[in-house]
Amino acid sequence: MSVRLTRGLATLLATVVTAAGLSSAATAAVSPAADVTSWSIEGPAGSFATGRIWVTTSPYSYPVDQGIAVDGDGTGGYSGRVFVLPPVGTTFTAGTTYPTADDVSATHARVHINYPVYCTSTTTGSVTVHEAVYDADKHLERFAASYRQSCGGGPAVTGEVRSHSTVDMVRLLAPPTGPASHVVTVRSAKGATFGKAVFESDPPPPFGFAISKDGCSNTTVPAGGSCTLTVTGWPGALGSGRQSTVLLPDVAGDDSRRIPVDVISRDTPLGAFATVANGPKRILDTRAANGVTTRTSLRPAQTIAVQVTGRGGVPTTAAVTSVVMNVTAVSPTGAGFLSVFPGPAKPSTSSINFTKGVNLANLVTVPVGPDGKVRFANGNSGTVHVLADVIGYYRTAAQTAVPYGSFRQTQLQRIVDTRSRFGPLPSGYYFDIDLDYNGDGAREANSHLTAALVNITTTTQSGSGYLTAWSGIGDMPATSSVNFVKGRSQANMAVVPLRQEYDTETGLSYPTFRIDNPSGAATNVIVDIVGLYDDNTVLEDWTAQRFRPLAAPVRVVDTRSSLGMASLSAGQTRKVAAPASVAGYQTYGLVANLTAVKPTATTWLTAWDADARPGVSNLNTVGTVSMANAAMIPLNWGNTFLVNNAAGTTHVLVDVAGSFEAYPAMAPPPGSGSPLSPSRSGSSGVAGHAGPAGRFEVQRPKAG
Repeated sequence: MSVRLTRGLATLLATVVTAAGLSSAATAAVSPAADVTSWSIEGPAGSFATGRIWVTTSPYSYPVDQGIAVDGDGTGGYSGRVFVLPPVGTTFTAGTTYPTADDVSATHARVHINYPVYCTSTTTGSVTVHEAVYDADKHLERFAASYRQSCGGGPAVTGEVRSHSTVDMVRLLAPPTGPASHVVTVRSAKGATFGKAVFESDPPPPFGFAISKDGCSNTTVPAGGSCTLTVTGWPGALGSGRQSTVLLPDVAGDDSRRIPVDVISRDTPLGAFATVANGPKRILDTRAANGVTTRTSLRPAQTIAVQVTGRGGVPTTAAVTSVVMNVTAVSPTGAGFLSVFPGPAKPSTSSINFTKGVNLANLVTVPVGPDGKVRFANGNSGTVHVLADVIGYYRTAAQTAVPYGSFRQTQLQRIVDTRSRFGPLPSGYYFDIDLDYNGDGAREANSHLTAALVNITTTTQSGSGYLTAWSGIGDMPATSSVNFVKGRSQANMAVVPLRQEYDTETGLSYPTFRIDNPSGAATNVIVDIVGLYDDNTVLEDWTAQRFRPLAAPVRVVDTRSSLGMASLSAGQTRKVAAPASVAGYQTYGLVANLTAVKPTATTWLTAWDADARPGVSNLNTVGTVSMANAAMIPLNWGNTFLVNNAAGTTHVLVDVAGSFEAYPAMAPPPGSGSPLSPSRSGSSGVAGHAGPAGRFEVQRPKAG
C-alpha cells in the first residue's frame, strides 16, 4: 500500500503595525504589551516538551555574553529558563534567522531550553531575531525572537523569547479546521513609500505562508495614512508552530516594517467521532411511544420531530453536529421512503427506501437541528412504523471529557463470507471477527482502533430475521444492524464499536467485534470493511479524517435526468466528478446514500475511487425493486469516483450528507485552489500494514 499525501491546515495571524512598533488587532489571541519579558514553549506529541505549555510573563532576564537568559513560570507549578546565544564573536541582528546547534560556533547560534526537562542529545533548529538592542558593553537591553528546536531528530518545539521587548509578536492558537486569513494594517506617522512585501523565510513545503491580498506593496502612504495586506499561514501539523517574518521595505526612507508571524495549530474535537456508551441505543420506536407520545405509525406525508441530544448517550446540542443512526422502516403498508433531516425544510432526497410489508434498515448520518431534534418524514402513500438506534455522533469544537477520534480509510476488503466457510449463521449463534492492522511503520495501530465501519450483507436466508453487530462486551443491545427476509439479499452499513481481544497463541491483542443472529432464521453473512475510527492518536502513514456535515443532503447523481452520469447497463462502470458543493481540496471521501432505481434485474452496485474494482458491494437489489444503502465513497485525484452495476440496467441516485476531510487540513499552495485528492484504491490503508485478519469462528452463546 502506498503512502497518501497529508494535507494540513491553515491558521492565521493578525497584527496591526503602528509608527511606534507592532501592536496586535483585538482579535489576536496572544499579544503582550510593549516592554515585556517572557518566553514560551509549545511541544507536540513525541517532543521533549510534550503538551501545551505557555511560560508566563517574567521580570527576570540576564545578559549572557552577547546573548540572553530568560526565566519564567509555567503550567503545573514549573519554572524554567531558556538561553539564546549568537554565533561566536558576533551580536544578534534584527531580521536575521540563525541556524542553531548544541554549541555556538562561527556559523551557529544556540537555544538551550530547560523547562522542566531539557534535551540531552543533538539539537537542531533555528532562531529568528525580531529585535536586538545592545548597550555600550554589548549587553542586550531589548530582545525578541522566535525559535524552533528539535531534539535528536524528534518533533520540534517552538516558542518566543522576549527581554524588555518593544516588538509585539502575535500568536494565534487556532484549531486545525482549514485555511484562514487576517488583515494587517500598516500605519505611518511620517509617510512612507513601500516596496514589495515578502516573507523573509518560509517553512519547507507543504507548510508555509502567503500574502493573499496586498494593498501595501509599491504604494506611497502619506503621513497619518495606512494600507492593508492579508496574511495567511498554515502549520501543517498539530502542535507544530510555524514562524516567519513579513518584510515591507520603505524604499525612500527608514520606515521599513518587519511583522513576525507565529502560527500554532491546535487539536479540537471538531468533526471527530464518538460512540455512545454501551450502544447502540434506541431513541425512537413509534410502536412503543419511545421518542414520541403515541404508538401510531406515521401517516402518509407525516413528519415527526424527535429529540436526539441528551438521549441515548448523545450529549447536549452544543457538543454535537451530527448523529449516526440505524433507521428501520417497520411494517410499511406500501412502497415508499423516509427522509431524515434536521429541519425545518424537508429535503427532496430519501434516507431509506422500502417496499410493502418488508422491514428494512439503513445507516443514516444526519445533522442535528438547533433544537437538538431530528425529523422523520414519511414519503409514501401508506403508513409505516419507524425505529431509530443511535450509534454515535460527530463532535463540535467544544471540549468535553468524552473520548473522540478520527476516521481512517482502509482498503475496501471482504473479511467474512460464510458461504465459503461454515454456511448460514444459525439462529442463536454468533461469530467474532478479529482485525489486524499492525505492520511496518505502524505505531501499534491495533491498540488505537475504537470502531469499524463495515457493510453487512445477508443472503440465502431461511426466513425473516435480523443481525446485531456490536462490541461483544456486556449484554447484547436490543437493536438490529441489518434486517432480512427470505429470498432477497439485503445489505446495510454499520458502525461497530471494537473491543481488544487477547490471543493466547500470538500473545497479542486484536480489535474485535461480534455479529449475533438473535432471530429465528438462519442466513449467510458477508462483511466488507470500509474504514476505522481511532482514539485520536497519530498513526504513521495513515491520514486522519474528520467529518464535515452538509446543512442538507445534496444529490450529485440522478441518472434519470443525466445528473452526474447516465444510467448503468450490465457490467458497466462510469466515472463521477463530485461537485464543489460537496468536495474540496482536502476531501477524502463522501458520506452518501446510494440508491438503485427501477433495476431491470437482481444486481449489486459498487462505488470506489480508482484502479481495479474491489471485490465488495455497496448495495444489493432484488428483482426490480428500488433499494438504497449508505455508502462511504472514497475519492480519487480531482474528487472523482467510479460506480459499477453488476447486472441488468438501473438508474442510480447518490445523495451526499457530508464528507471526510483530511485532518489537519492543509491549504492549497498560493495561486492553486484546485482539488488535490489523493488516490485511495489499493492504497487506502496504512503503508506497509497487513490487511485485516478477518478471522472468525461461529459459536453459540453459553447458557447464562
